[in-house]
Amino acid sequence: MTLRTRPMTRWARSAAGTVAIHVVKDTRCKCCNNWVEYLRAEGFAVTEKERYDILLPIYKSHNSIPEKWISCHTGSVEVYALEAHVPAADIRRC
Repeated sequence: MTLRTRPMTRWARSAAGTVAIHVVKDTRCKCCNNWVEYLRAEGFAVTEKERYDILLPIYKSHNSIPEKWISCHTGSVEVYALEAHVPAADIRRC
């Protein structure tokens, strides 16, 4: 699920020029690590932050992620929030 919060002006780029995605994830979930590795294999520059227990839902609430779309990890690219396993092709289309 992709949540668009406001019009995007440009992609966030890493120093190497690749699209940068920051992922906040549950410390106990293996699928989160799989998605991070998938994004890296697709050429994205991924940074990660682990949150546990109540900290992950608080992070999502502070970033206006609707409760019905919440998954075990959230990716962010500039003004976009990415919930669940968003395919690389969909991220590139944004």
